[in-house]
Amino acid sequence: MRQHPKPILKFKEDIEAIDGETWTRDVEYFNTPTVKVFMKEHFGCQVVPGAQLESDLSDKNVILFEKRLFNNELMTPGVSTRGVVSRLTWSVFHDSAWYEMNPDVVEALAWGRGQGCSFIRNRCHNQLSAGNYESDKVNPFCAEA
Repeated sequence: MRQHPKPILKFKEDIEAIDGETWTRDVEYFNTPTVKVFMKEHFGCQVVPGAQLESDLSDKNVILFEKRLFNNELMTPGVSTRGVVSRLTWSVFHDSAWYEMNPDVVEALAWGRGQGCSFIRNRCHNQLSAGNYESDKVNPFCAEA
């Protein structure tokens, strides 16, 4: 059985609010070898600590990924469209050895593909205030206000 010690990494992240105030929050990442490979290949970002976990969960024993980054991936909270069993889900199961999963069921995740490091790291406010209004540069959850 594969086991990775401490697959959850915790960081402090500074967030700049719209009013210019800065506050700090805890951010958690699922960090295993195959998950990191998925992240690098999917987003085209070579420096990632892992897949960011959803921060707005009351039950911290549940592993769900950040909706802003993975949208309709099956392991995000509240999948609003048909959930995709992507290579991210397969990677979690593979590395954790919780389940054996047939790789033939893996589906392509279009959301965020090739969007780079800024898609992962920057919040909407940061991207819009930097003047990145072009649709291919702004996180799809962002809208010009």
